[in-house]
Amino acid sequence: MAVLATIIISFGLLLGVLAWPYSPVLSGVTFGIALAALAWGGWRDRSALKKVLVGTAVLCLLGILGWNFLLMPWANREASAETQFLNPDGAAGAALIVYHPGRSDLQTEAVTGFATGLVESGWRVTLATANATAPTDLAAYDLLVVGAQSYTWAPAQPVQDYLRRVGDLGGKPVVAILSGLGETGPATTVTADLIAELNGALLDIYHVWQMRPIDDLYGTDDPQAALRQTAVSLAATWGP
Repeated sequence: MAVLATIIISFGLLLGVLAWPYSPVLSGVTFGIALAALAWGGWRDRSALKKVLVGTAVLCLLGILGWNFLLMPWANREASAETQFLNPDGAAGAALIVYHPGRSDLQTEAVTGFATGLVESGWRVTLATANATAPTDLAAYDLLVVGAQSYTWAPAQPVQDYLRRVGDLGGKPVVAILSGLGETGPATTVTADLIAELNGALLDIYHVWQMRPIDDLYGTDDPQAALRQTAVSLAATWGP
């Protein structure tokens, strides 16, 4: 009983902390489950309660260490260098899209859709992964687009590192595309603050999620189609 209670409490506490910025309701439920498991596993005697508390502390510590030193470094590892030049003769404008693909296809689908929409609107597009080889001289571009998966309530580290390598954006118009499981609100604030700190002119931040519908934002749940139409709409209402 004590072992099962320890596992349930540890899981509830960790999930509750991680879920809080995204869903206070889910966080409250998991904290409630943890408290119920604590009462169930330790109500008989102090010896049982002590075992549950010590086990919970150990499991939570292991979970935090694993998250910070194993999972996050793996998720934030730079992708291999890849640069594509799309519609090189486009005359409507020039856009540089720099993104971190993450560990799913969601971010790649979103930025590919956005690039397709710009190309359809007559723009020439450079599409690059966020690493040391991505272009940092923005003089030839009218628009910078950055795309990142949200990890630990912030945009993927390779995208943050890229923006800091660029340094002063000099008032360059910027669009951000954030992807996540079901919420990107905290990463939105971090992204907006970083772009403002670097003197960029943020036009908008677009969101796509894996476990939450996006049709209320775009009229479709297909991230590639959604961001393609978003780019077409942007190009129709804004230009260099």
